[in-house]
Amino acid sequence: MRKLSLALLASGTLLWTGLLTSAQADPLLTGILEVGGGSVIVNITSNPPPVGDIGFVAGSLVLSTNNGTSGSFVPFVGDAVIFPGQAVVTPTQIPFTQLTAAANQPFVSIAGGALTFTLTTATETIFDIGNNQQSFLISGTGTFHEAGFSDTPGTFDLSTQSLPGGSFSNTSFSATAVAVPGPIVGAGIPGLVSLFGWFGFNRLRKRRSLA
Repeated sequence: MRKLSLALLASGTLLWTGLLTSAQADPLLTGILEVGGGSVIVNITSNPPPVGDIGFVAGSLVLSTNNGTSGSFVPFVGDAVIFPGQAVVTPTQIPFTQLTAAANQPFVSIAGGALTFTLTTATETIFDIGNNQQSFLISGTGTFHEAGFSDTPGTFDLSTQSLPGGSFSNTSFSATAVAVPGPIVGAGIPGLVSLFGWFGFNRLRKRRSLA
């Protein structure tokens, strides 16, 4: 009985230690990151599905709270946003098939890398909007990274509108990245209480059976 009690105590200690470690984990990022001010060069070679490439012209920044930036991203309002291969005049054109490639990550970098977003999935869409113009969209998912916070899942959406005639030559764009924190994994306090409740009930049942 003594060995059993010690074993239960050791198990409880380990569970409690794990619970405390989980409780002390860095918080997840929350909110919306709105990006604008820059432009892109998009070349479409065939559609559907869209086949082509995109290049980012320097000039993007984090938009104000009035434009939608919120939560954990407010401290970055006004900071420059860096996309892979961007340049002031002639950016590197990235094939759509390579948007999630390791060489193009982080896909979004802000404040010298203090906040980054890794793009892991991407889907491109292009459709007519009338007046001989088209809209081009990139929708994807990925992960935010910032010191002091746990890596946080998020979504990424970029949109730009062509010039009359369908050309996406140095056209302005907007991008939105949204933090989507996941649920806490593990049983937590309820699981711990249930576990010790079962141990207590089991020991009480054994005592009654011996009486």
